[in-house]
Amino acid sequence: MEDVENIELISGVESLDIYSRYRMRIGVGNLFNEEKVKSNIAYILNCTSDILEELDDETKEKVDSLMKSFEEDKYWAILVLPNSEIVTFVGKEDKIFLNKVEFFESIQEITSCQLITSQK
Repeated sequence: MEDVENIELISGVESLDIYSRYRMRIGVGNLFNEEKVKSNIAYILNCTSDILEELDDETKEKVDSLMKSFEEDKYWAILVLPNSEIVTFVGKEDKIFLNKVEFFESIQEITSCQLITSQK
């Protein structure tokens, strides 16, 4: 039940109805970014991307910390290189963000890096 209480505390969650162990309905207020709210819910429920599972503990901590620091930003991307070096981008405009993500994806195609973005 702790997760339910934490979900209710997320900014933007207007209603939370639990129907069964496997079903629920979450209402998001119109003035909130639905993707951001969903991302925060996934974080609370520990449903973050499997990408994080492939990283070593120290890198996971860094990425987790970065994701928390980007909570207020609409567009962000984290690229974890094979040597565990981390490259980040935070943008305010979707066009610039999409261009950067495309660039990161091209890097991802030729290396075994991991890409995590605000727009899943």
